[in-house]
Amino acid sequence: MGRVLLILAAILPAAGPVIAREPQAMTLDTLLDGFRQMPGLEARFREEKRIAVLVVPLVSEGTLHFARPARLVRHTLAPERWSMLIDGPTLIFGDGNTREEVDLEANPVVRDYVNSFLLILVGDRVALVMGWRMEISVHAESWEMTLQPMSEPIKKTIREMTLRGKGAVIQWVKLVETTGDETVTLFSDINPSRRYSQAEIDRTFRIPPG
Repeated sequence: MGRVLLILAAILPAAGPVIAREPQAMTLDTLLDGFRQMPGLEARFREEKRIAVLVVPLVSEGTLHFARPARLVRHTLAPERWSMLIDGPTLIFGDGNTREEVDLEANPVVRDYVNSFLLILVGDRVALVMGWRMEISVHAESWEMTLQPMSEPIKKTIREMTLRGKGAVIQWVKLVETTGDETVTLFSDINPSRRYSQAEIDRTFRIPPG
């Protein structure tokens, strides 16, 4: 479970009941509307996993891709190559030589994270408010969300998540676990208008061979 949480840390923003602070140039509804209009997403990421027992954080870099209706893949390129794919009810990750699958229906914590991220990308507010309590502050087009889980399984592992972005773009995510460990992810080269052809989907949304 710990490895799965590390895998998902960079890509798991979610939403819930909203407390809005002034100034409010953008609301949750307008933000989600922007996500609903997004055809797909491509970005680079740099992630730092800060563990209390380690002096130096664990750093990884790679790419993230999203295609409608609910395809998501993360390719870590350094320090080692491995990929994580969500397509339907199964989470698949591996390095081309090894492969592991997680049945999301049998793992409610992982399932709730996966569904929350996909729901915010598709802009489904009704489904999002069921799992998270959120505070949102807005400054012009920039925003910051602080999210706290409401379901008991997630509350045992995650204390809170903070997301920052501009418009319908997530630029920065921090995940704080109940142990105090933190994962901070910075996104760059973000393309929220990415349209994938079927050939690109077949090539990108898979676990690459070793």
